[in-house]
Amino acid sequence: MVAPSAQSQVALSADGRHTLVIAGGVASLDGVHLADGSIAGALVDGAVWLVRDGEVARWDLTGAAIGAPVAVDVGTGDVVQVSATRIGARELLIETARAAMIVRERAGALVVDGLGVRTGDRRVLIAGRGALDRRGHAIGAYQLPANLAEGRVVSGALVLDGAAVTLEIEHRGGRSLVVYDARRGQIRNRVRLGDAVVMATTERRGPVVIGKDRHLALLDLKTGQCTHERIFAAPVAAVAASANGERFIVIDRTGSVLELTAGLRDVAGGTSDHEVRQEPLEPEVAEHEVDGQEGDAESEQAAPPTEERPAPVALEVAPVEVAPLQVAPVVEPPLLALRPRARVSELSHDERHAFLDDAFELVASWCAIALSREDAAARSRETNALARFQRWDRTVTPLSEMVDDFDLSPLAAMTLLVAAAPKIWGELARPYGAIAGDPARPLVDEMLVAALLELPRTARLDLARELDDRAPLVRHGLVSVGRGIRPFAALDVPDVVVRRLTGEAFDDAARRD
Repeated sequence: MVAPSAQSQVALSADGRHTLVIAGGVASLDGVHLADGSIAGALVDGAVWLVRDGEVARWDLTGAAIGAPVAVDVGTGDVVQVSATRIGARELLIETARAAMIVRERAGALVVDGLGVRTGDRRVLIAGRGALDRRGHAIGAYQLPANLAEGRVVSGALVLDGAAVTLEIEHRGGRSLVVYDARRGQIRNRVRLGDAVVMATTERRGPVVIGKDRHLALLDLKTGQCTHERIFAAPVAAVAASANGERFIVIDRTGSVLELTAGLRDVAGGTSDHEVRQEPLEPEVAEHEVDGQEGDAESEQAAPPTEERPAPVALEVAPVEVAPLQVAPVVEPPLLALRPRARVSELSHDERHAFLDDAFELVASWCAIALSREDAAARSRETNALARFQRWDRTVTPLSEMVDDFDLSPLAAMTLLVAAAPKIWGELARPYGAIAGDPARPLVDEMLVAALLELPRTARLDLARELDDRAPLVRHGLVSVGRGIRPFAALDVPDVVVRRLTGEAFDDAARRD
């Protein structure tokens, strides 16, 4: 959610089906009154989180309160900026003039982590990795360009299905948007916005919404060009976008609310009464970098329009010529919420390996039972393995962290472990294949999971529900279900999830990439 105005704020759910509007301290969800005394808020993975006087409280999408509020150091007189993760780990970053904090949901309850005093730069919330703050000329692993190093970071986001991170930097009275490869930290594109600002971002493959006064435009991050634009009758106060960039809500300074679809078009498909065509703004000249140096000062001046030149869009921006961002088009990767954290768990190195040994032994014992169901030795092995694995019930492990972060049920947690096991321990591939008994079947499918967990026929319906599109395992990208007829469709766990399950540190993983 981006809230550029204290008078009105708007947020959309990731799927674009639900709208939260805060105006004059009153929060409404889908046009129905929700709560008074609201300072800021966001839609966080199927729930409404509101910042009120001294607390953060939650409601579900029917308007029913969820759990108890948590106390935060925020008052009604504070100017509050918030950003939230709509997909993946449930987190809300709150920044005031005095301090910054992250509110997280763990085991169904809200907890607050203080981040210290507020600095001149905004922190950047990356799902599952927390808030990246500025250290010298970098935000986390993302180095600011040399000629923007003295600028101020005013916003940032995880975009393009977790493949990229954007930083909006204000420098010398103008703004630039820098696009980084999320894993490697390399700059892939850079766009000079001039006096336009980022109004909303989309986590999936949609564009970034930029605006200035009455103008809005959609900026394609891969090309650095504006693809669509609208000019409204009144200045724009707030914008929200769905995760895929197919639905937008715009509030102007008069309080009017406008719903738009892809390409900033009206829902009905016509032209809005709010749209007024006037003389376009003069575009900025593209800035070019040579050997890391800034271009000439004269190249930064606006280029005057000529009669031969077709009229540009209102918010034409200037892309910097750098390597284009490459995004894999085949399978949507999970968001970086799933990448291993720098704070993986409370386990030491030796404890982590002991946990993995016990997890391996548990899955291996299930394989032994599936291959020789009447073998007493296999049953005894499972009993001993289960006792060893249960020793970790009161310890924070990589698996228990994912259970908390993504609200996984016990069945979902064991499904994730079974599906990931052959990737963690390659020697399990042979017994998995023997259990399937058919070389044409995938290495892991629902039937194999049911066999290893010894689920009766009635419980297989519960397993099927855990692998539905809207269930946490699939919705958060922890497990992908391949094409084909279920329950024989392939189940795959992305490598990044496997890394987190093994407790691999994020920085180590990033270096190897």
